[in-house]
Amino acid sequence: MAENYYDCLGVDKLATATEIKQAYRAMIRKWHPDANPGRRELAEEKSKAINEAYSILGDSVKRREYDRLMGFLDTHDLPEEIKPDDFWEKLKKASSALAEIKDETIILFQMFKDGISGSYHFTPATLGLLAGVLAYLMNTFDLLPDFLPLIGFTDDAAFLTMALNHLKKEVLHYKIWRKGA
Repeated sequence: MAENYYDCLGVDKLATATEIKQAYRAMIRKWHPDANPGRRELAEEKSKAINEAYSILGDSVKRREYDRLMGFLDTHDLPEEIKPDDFWEKLKKASSALAEIKDETIILFQMFKDGISGSYHFTPATLGLLAGVLAYLMNTFDLLPDFLPLIGFTDDAAFLTMALNHLKKEVLHYKIWRKGA
């Protein structure tokens, strides 16, 4: 599996929109399942990844957001910054505002941990979103509760709920995978 969407399409990060479109067309022709009857399952997986990459890189707004996210991930050692012991300690301090979604927060952390270790595959965008959510929580758990506990945790709960709604399908697939693993 490609490390990022640019690798998936075989283009440089400075590629133009035209170069990205040409690379997409060439890669999708190469990996179309009908063109690979002996490797149909692999071709379907590759085609899905190519389509996903193009859906992001082929849209200038999504591409800009993706580049910003990947830039953040490239400059941070997230497994080192988001440490399990610190995370669990901060989660214990959470008020009742987070009680309903505390289990889901734990799932997000497990998803991140398995994604970083390579045990479970997420797209770069999904892994980046997980990292962003956890980094946000680590920072707000540190700062806001000391000054405005109820407001700080209510804000965290709203943010987590939004992220969980966005990741609903990934969370479901991950839970199924964990049960079978």
